[in-house]
Amino acid sequence: RTTGTAPQLAQHALLYSEYVSLAQSDANLLVIDSRSAVEPYGWYTGSSTISSYLSDGVHYTGAGGILLAKVEAQQLALVAGAG
Repeated sequence: RTTGTAPQLAQHALLYSEYVSLAQSDANLLVIDSRSAVEPYGWYTGSSTISSYLSDGVHYTGAGGILLAKVEAQQLALVAGAG
């Protein structure tokens, strides 16, 4: 999410931190940090290439969906020891 009201963006950030807390408290839960994984590709707020990945600040474009799937699969492969 790159657009929204201040309360929406704050809620989005809170959700992210709650996911991290849950993963740290339960060894049987895996949380993939997709946000950090896509940042090197220019998918972050303020990037000149963000519109390549998000059509309206929230929903993925085709390229965004493909990139997200790629980086998440790479993260899963690392966890599984295949990366």
